[in-house]
Amino acid sequence: MKVLRPTRHSELISANVFDQIFKDNLGSVLDISLIDTKEWFDTILGSLNSHYSFEDSAIKFSETTANFDFFCPSFECFPSTPYFLTLRNFSGSNVRLLFIAHSPAIYIMEWIMLSKILCPGDIIIAPSDSAKRVIDFLCPELSDYVEVIPHPIHALQHPVGQTFSSCDRIVSLSSVVETKLIHKQIEAMSLLKKRGHHNLRMDIGGSLNPNSSDDPTQYALTLKAMIERFGLQDSVVLAGPIIGDDAKAAFLSGAKVSINLSNSIEEACPKAPVEALSMGIPVVTTYWNGYTEAVGKSGILLPLEEDQFGNIDIPVELIADAIESLLDNSPSKEECMNHAERYAPGLISERYRTVLENRRNINPAEVAENVDILKCDDRSCDWKGFVGDIGIVNNFTWQELFSFHSDFVRQQHRYISGSNLQNTCQEEVLRDLIIYASKKPLESFYGYKSLDRWYTDDMRNLEHVSHQDQFLHKLMLSLLNAPLITSRVAALFYVSSQKEPEYFEKVLSSLNINALPPGTGYLYRSHLFYAKKQYSKAFDSIQKVNLDQLKEYNTPFLRQYIKVCRGLKTYNEPVVILKQWLSKYPDGCYSGPIWLDLAVILSDSGNYSEAGVNIKRAESLLGNIPVIRKVKEKIATDILFESSS
Repeated sequence: MKVLRPTRHSELISANVFDQIFKDNLGSVLDISLIDTKEWFDTILGSLNSHYSFEDSAIKFSETTANFDFFCPSFECFPSTPYFLTLRNFSGSNVRLLFIAHSPAIYIMEWIMLSKILCPGDIIIAPSDSAKRVIDFLCPELSDYVEVIPHPIHALQHPVGQTFSSCDRIVSLSSVVETKLIHKQIEAMSLLKKRGHHNLRMDIGGSLNPNSSDDPTQYALTLKAMIERFGLQDSVVLAGPIIGDDAKAAFLSGAKVSINLSNSIEEACPKAPVEALSMGIPVVTTYWNGYTEAVGKSGILLPLEEDQFGNIDIPVELIADAIESLLDNSPSKEECMNHAERYAPGLISERYRTVLENRRNINPAEVAENVDILKCDDRSCDWKGFVGDIGIVNNFTWQELFSFHSDFVRQQHRYISGSNLQNTCQEEVLRDLIIYASKKPLESFYGYKSLDRWYTDDMRNLEHVSHQDQFLHKLMLSLLNAPLITSRVAALFYVSSQKEPEYFEKVLSSLNINALPPGTGYLYRSHLFYAKKQYSKAFDSIQKVNLDQLKEYNTPFLRQYIKVCRGLKTYNEPVVILKQWLSKYPDGCYSGPIWLDLAVILSDSGNYSEAGVNIKRAESLLGNIPVIRKVKEKIATDILFESSS
């Protein structure tokens, strides 16, 4: 079977790793031809300055894919796949789609479009049963096209002759990002030390400065600050990138426990836990989507908790308890290694062969219906599942959606070609708002929590919510009519950024703020009054949120409060509230901007010495970014102005 795959080297390490795995492990059963992503776009779409017509692009697609059984886009091509598939249908090409859904929750716009244009023989690969569960939840119309095939993962081999330290070693290997909850691991290590475990060491593998930068990320700076505050410099090590099977095996070898936590909706088939299990190392992980299958009974699955704002988190006590449990009584090495064998490349490649042969043998159906959909002027509001609940496209016709998508594909072509991007196109707006509206409910779904809190039957009169811009008008009607509460919040989020306070007020007044997540209505009322320079009313609104009880994830409320106080030139009370919050979260994931706000408000009040101290704290967590330099200049200017006065 012949597969055409547009791809290229990426700064995203996981994408490069999968491409290599795909080619190396499936090359025995598939004839895979790689084409450079830019070359693919140029061939099908034409030059940036002179794009082909839709009809000519359809001919180019048919010619380019003529000798292939499957078209398998890489991650950079995923967003443009509906356009290419529509070209396929229009041209009558018999090539099938092979779409490997690494992270199905982030492909919602793709699912919306693909659900109307897939044909028999097309296939979506879900890399786990959990990933299929996500696709079925998002868009049940796709169910018949989905097959579950895990990613192939090689078993790692213990290095010969490697010696180990006498300490109980815990390892963590992942992307160094907030959703991997590494900050919680460090807190758990501090707790374990307090419990008397002084022979523990945690090695954390992963790049601290990705994208070829010399500077560590803000999250990496946060982790370094936490390690220093807890006095864990001798027992927690940020090891940096661990690349290649040999390096991974050497890093993992000798570990008593591997810890791989996550609350990322991008997880579907995590690789690192399986690699640890392949070396006989039990795993502590979260009860979260694909991790449940990757680890199974060869470790401990920790439930995540959800607070009143819908934030997903995990108590450090649970992490510490799980590490203690596995140190005392872990599954056998054989049990761990046996569980990892289900991802053996030989098994996976045979599964691919069987599934793709079956799909290839399906006769392509007539595609006339898919071609006619380009001319359809009915509202496209018949989506089932969660994509229908989001509601974001329910007031647009298919013609409108495809027009947005065509503009978006041209924008993608510019990006892939390294050219300057033009203004934000309409599909990019839709995609951003889909993420905003879906993230919290999907986190509940991934964590196996009830979604009831995210739905409402509270309907409002929207007759007065009109706008002369038809895109904005239809977008607002779609979001405000949705049963999903977060879609309504997404409407507020978007319209508050449009610098049209009168229209913002119309949208806000159409909603029952008591039906929104806690405090959200008061937050946006405060935004509205602030935009109208009615600072006292803005202050009264944000004061209705219990500022003393705000937790680590509630910084949007805190930052709005500070902005309003600066507008009122009120300084003493906000300084007290900021210091109170920072005493609880001195180096949390969101603490850097709060230290910065404190420095600014202290400077406003004339306390330049303390402002200077706090700007240094902010810089230690954020790096020497432009806003830090700008605030330093402001403080210096304020000092100079006061001294000259």
